[in-house]
Amino acid sequence: MREISTPVAATTAALKIEDTNYLYKDLRKIIILSVLALALQGILYYSLQMNLIRLWF
Repeated sequence: MREISTPVAATTAALKIEDTNYLYKDLRKIIILSVLALALQGILYYSLQMNLIRLWF
């Protein structure tokens, strides 16, 4: 039983590790994309404000 159960346990552990790695990669991608989106939004908002100020003055 132990000879059969150890490789199964090892493969399940390896699969769990792979799953967590994929999860972390996905989270990293989401965080990077959200940060980029926020930066782009801030740049657009700032440029829009500057253009409005230039129009007013």
